[in-house]
Parts: sequence; C-alpha cells; structure tokens
Amino acid sequence: MRRPGIFVGALVGLLLTAPLIVVSALANQLAGLPFIPYDVFPFIRDLTPGPILTFTIDTMVGTIRALNLGRVDEAAKVAEQAMSILMLIGIGIVAGALFFAVMRRSGIRRAVGGGFLLGLLVGIPIALISRNVGLSSRTDNAMLNMVSIIVLFVVWGLLHGWVYDRLTVLPDTTPTPINAASMRKESL
Repeated sequence: MRRPGIFVGALVGLLLTAPLIVVSALANQLAGLPFIPYDVFPFIRDLTPGPILTFTIDTMVGTIRALNLGRVDEAAKVAEQAMSILMLIGIGIVAGALFFAVMRRSGIRRAVGGGFLLGLLVGIPIALISRNVGLSSRTDNAMLNMVSIIVLFVVWGLLHGWVYDRLTVLPDTTPTPINAASMRKESL
C-alpha cells in the first residue's frame, strides 16, 4: 500500500482550500457570514513586526507606482485583498502537508477521523480570530458566524481524510527493476 506524503498533502491542501474560500465568499454574499480571508489577514498583519510591515508597504507602493497601476490607495486595497486570499491558501497548503505527513508516519489506516481533528484544529482558531476581528460579517449573531466557520473547516478536514484514504488504496504503480538474471531465465 502506497502512502502519500508531504508534497501530495500540500497539493491536496491547495486544491481543497480554494473551494473553501469560494464557499466562504458565497456564504458572505448570500447570508452575510464572514469571508474568512478578510478576517484572518488583519489579525496576522497586526502580529507582523513593524520593520517587516513597513518594508512590505514600501515595496507595495513602489511596485504600484512603477507599474502605473492607478491610484495607490485603490491598488493597495486590491493587493491587500489578494494577499489575504493567498494567505489562507498558504495556511491550507501547510495544513494539508502536515496532515499527510502525520498520517503517513502514524500508520493509521483510516484518515477520516484525523481529517475531522484537522478541521477542528484549524477551524476553531480561525473562528475565534474572525469573532474578534469581525470585519467581514454582516450578521450580528457571533455564534452563527463561528459555527459556520467551524463546520466549513470540519468538512474541509474530512475531505482531506477522505482524499488520503482514497490515495492509500490505489495500487502501487512503481515499476519493479529488471535484473539480467531474471531476463535470461524468461528467454529460455
């Protein structure tokens, strides 16, 4: 049985986090629930050391001006929104890679339970961050906002477990090396 590793996990994390972001955007538009990247980004930004933040802002402004992308404030806002989405994708890639690495080393046969745990481990902190930042939600129900984020991440985690399980039941297609002795026997 072949067990996928860290690089496959990173790819799965990418491929499952992109739809998570889309579902979060749809839930924001249709029901006013939080758009997760827009709540996580300010929290991480505020934890970033001042010199790094200053360097990033200066680089962004310089790039906007050098490429003549329009008004700096408008282009910077679009860049910040893109960075927030890329940040959540990065979190998903790292989480997927770590999940697959842990599952591979643990030897556990069924990964769905681990996927559930992954969803909770990622979803609960993000729900708490979103509750404290609360920039993107248009609802006043903090519990609904938190539960929706946790449910979304639990489904995301379960899908990681399901994909891991599916990949471990695939037959090993690694070619076997051919040695000269076995070829001579077959030709006789």
